[in-house]
Amino acid sequence: MEAKFAKSAYWNFLIWGVCSSLGVTVSTFVDAVLVGNIIGSDGLAVVNISTPVFLVYSLFGLTIGVGANVLIGRRLGAADVEEANRVFNAQVFTGAVIGLLCLVFSVLLQDEICRFLGAKDALLPLGRQYLTVVFFSAPLFVLYHILAVSVRTDGDPKLAAISSATVILTNLSLDILFMVVLEWGIIGASASLCLAEALGMAVLLLHFGKKYSLLRFRLSLPGFADVKYFVVNGFGVGSAFIFQASVIFVFNILLLADGTGQGVMHVAIFGVIYTMSMIPFAVFDGAGSAISTVVSIFAGEKDGKSMLTVLRQGINIVSLAGVLVSVAFLFGVGGIVRFFGIAGDTALSTATLAFRIFAASILFTGINTVVTAFWQAIGRARLASVMSVMRNFLLILGLGFFLIPKNQIAGLSVAYVGSEVVCLLGILPVLLFSSSKSYIAEKFQPTN
Repeated sequence: MEAKFAKSAYWNFLIWGVCSSLGVTVSTFVDAVLVGNIIGSDGLAVVNISTPVFLVYSLFGLTIGVGANVLIGRRLGAADVEEANRVFNAQVFTGAVIGLLCLVFSVLLQDEICRFLGAKDALLPLGRQYLTVVFFSAPLFVLYHILAVSVRTDGDPKLAAISSATVILTNLSLDILFMVVLEWGIIGASASLCLAEALGMAVLLLHFGKKYSLLRFRLSLPGFADVKYFVVNGFGVGSAFIFQASVIFVFNILLLADGTGQGVMHVAIFGVIYTMSMIPFAVFDGAGSAISTVVSIFAGEKDGKSMLTVLRQGINIVSLAGVLVSVAFLFGVGGIVRFFGIAGDTALSTATLAFRIFAASILFTGINTVVTAFWQAIGRARLASVMSVMRNFLLILGLGFFLIPKNQIAGLSVAYVGSEVVCLLGILPVLLFSSSKSYIAEKFQPTN
């Protein structure tokens, strides 16, 4: 009975969590396809160069959101609604302040940030157009991530998924209007995404007016201990985004430094690989978010058996998904790269090889993502943080510095595969020797 309930609860949060994670993913996918076909390789390169900005917003939003909602879920599981609401409002205030600081900083240093990201010469005007609207929308992106996590934790994952669907449909409609009908160019892509995000957040806000919602808005200023708790407990998940931003930035610079004159083409291909990788990563992030929510609530109930059941369920699901997506990418790579506007025999052959190598990493990414989220949810924040730093930063950067100058975009793909394989080899001993099981048995024993 316990195992059946745990699996059912996880499936419920998983399905809607994946749908929710796909919102920004599909929007980014649509933008990249239209920019690649309407503006060309320069536009596609600018979208990829701008990706670290979105990842920084995700870093702040998810670090605060996941860190706070680990505690919110435990308090709701323990029926302490008052404390859950205090933490909820403290995280919202923290996110709003961080979003405003991002807006001010990025607007004041707009050109410097564009050049720093690699938008120079012909790419600078396009980069400035694309990022202007994005910079002014910083608070929106940060708060959207925070509210999406809180809505799921408060038992409404379906509304979070509806919010993501709203983002997808709005972005697609406005992309066609702004870029195809009105011919606004690349600024239309960023404007449509930001407006779609605003409408998606409006949908999330509907949750807090429902009668059954336990979380309510009220003024609650966070203390230093609150912010520290949010960061420490959310870092293992949120840090992945700042590391991704750093890796993408460094890899773009390394690709642009290619002496053959193919740097912009390689960055455009990297943009295609990264955009397509966001689809399976959205599935894995949804699986990890579901584990964070469900395991946190079970932790509040001191239900260790259900926590381990959810972990096994998550690993099985992402393993199967990883195999299916890898096979689909391997056999469909030709049509995928053409769909993004990549043309020419040299570009197509280069993109095909790099994409096929990268597809192998997907087999391992899901397991690494789910296990890290589980460690975060049960309170093993240090272990989760170490794994995140190694997997998303140190290992992949080290491999990239060595491989990209020699093998360009193919070396980049090998770096992703190598990083995921090494980290999985580090995770397996922990899983096989059941240290997490011992930790749960000791820390989450039922009392009274």
